Amino acid sequence: MANLLPITENHKQISKDLVFALYKDEAGKPIVLTDGQAEIFSIIFFRLNPRNHVMTTTQYGKSLVIGLAVLTRACCNPEPWCIVSGNTDKAHIIMDYVIQHIFDNPWTQGKFVQEEKASSSDSIRQYRNKSRLSFKVSGKGPSALYSEIFLTTAKGAIGHGSQNIVVDESSLVPDKEFAFIMRMLGGYNDNFLVEVGNPFLRNHFMRASRNARYYKVVITWEQAVREGRLTEDFIEEMRNQAFFGVLYEVKFPTAESIDSGGYMPLITEEKLDHIKDKEFEMFGELRMGVDVSGGGANYSDITIRGKNGAKIVWKHTTNDTLVLIPQIEKFCRQYGIPIDDDHIFIDKVGIGKGLCDRMNELYPHKAGFETNDFGINFGSEPFGKIRNNPLLAAQKDPPYVNLRAQAYWLCGEALNAGLMLGSAIEPDPNHGELKADWDQFLDIKYKVQSDKKIKFKSKKEMADDGIESPDDADSLALTFAKKEADAVVDWKQDDYIHSSGYGL
Repeated sequence: MANLLPITENHKQISKDLVFALYKDEAGKPIVLTDGQAEIFSIIFFRLNPRNHVMTTTQYGKSLVIGLAVLTRACCNPEPWCIVSGNTDKAHIIMDYVIQHIFDNPWTQGKFVQEEKASSSDSIRQYRNKSRLSFKVSGKGPSALYSEIFLTTAKGAIGHGSQNIVVDESSLVPDKEFAFIMRMLGGYNDNFLVEVGNPFLRNHFMRASRNARYYKVVITWEQAVREGRLTEDFIEEMRNQAFFGVLYEVKFPTAESIDSGGYMPLITEEKLDHIKDKEFEMFGELRMGVDVSGGGANYSDITIRGKNGAKIVWKHTTNDTLVLIPQIEKFCRQYGIPIDDDHIFIDKVGIGKGLCDRMNELYPHKAGFETNDFGINFGSEPFGKIRNNPLLAAQKDPPYVNLRAQAYWLCGEALNAGLMLGSAIEPDPNHGELKADWDQFLDIKYKVQSDKKIKFKSKKEMADDGIESPDDADSLALTFAKKEADAVVDWKQDDYIHSSGYGL
């Protein structure tokens, strides 16, 4: 059993006092640490235990606290500090906090080795993309002692060394790459490691959480509510959302919920059984998703979704995709759906392109003479992209690898929140009656990549596992492929742009 040194109330009070005296929030007021934040700060600033493991509820402010702790420590001690993540953009989140707060007070600003003198706001912009910072801790001339803070990725850790390492979102760093990070400590007898993150995967991060050599901090939503970081109303709102156990209860997924590729189910079988095969009348804005197939074992589907539920209204195998046009028109009349690209979403990849082209010809304009484009390419960028932002685009853009991931994620949120799924498809005298196969959603799985972007198992990966194309699920997911409001947020430069990551 390791002899771990405790973080005492005295340590936490000193940390609170230091932060309050040195650093300011965006409103220019002193930053006040909560008890849990002070414990995280103390882990780094006092450096009592060589191995440390920190898990907190999301949006707790841990990246800010770690940035302040590393900055304060670097100004006091001539030693290297390395911030590592699965990719550079994630590691830069902590470094952004360091750069922002260097100029909060004369002490840290005086320690910082600037390339040229500038005002605080100019310096923040000047050093925004820096991956290595130096601080003069003491002395003058050749005898001066320096510290440094630098960034690297897990893959880029080969060839580097550091006495102190902070691994951000450690759970998202694969085991093989984490081995490279541990090698960085090898050149120092007195070395220090802190792994920080959410418990997304059952890997080295979970093993560290069970290792007696690690000093551990676990802060769940209950403590965050007590400390005023989150509200109970918000927690109740998030209970039915995916990742609640990981992000708020701070629990690792069960072994049964993760497949060999690290993918997790979008919805559980128990939850799906509660919402599928229901009878109801749809209300609210109605949307239509059209998944197109070329016959064979796969179906072409037309699904309509309202605020409370979704129904498949047409499902058939056909080689002639243009036969879907009269069906689209029929159900739009029946349900009162406008025939425009704000309400109808057609898969245009592959065989669906001809159908989309014909629909664009038949209905070229919608109200206001805007041009219609009914086609959806799931491989394209997610909507809501922030454009023309050279500084923060990678951090502020939606956390999905593509539009398919975003649409399925939003669909999963709706299903987990109770969106009902219809029981039967309207009978067709020419084709008979088919049943909606909502169990396809049990094969829709996702994982979080090292850049904290959500990726769904591709159709090729599903086919390799013997899973047929999820036509019914795809037709519903298509209805989530466009935001109801404006999809693009214009970026306007301010004196300082604050970055806080994705908030997953």
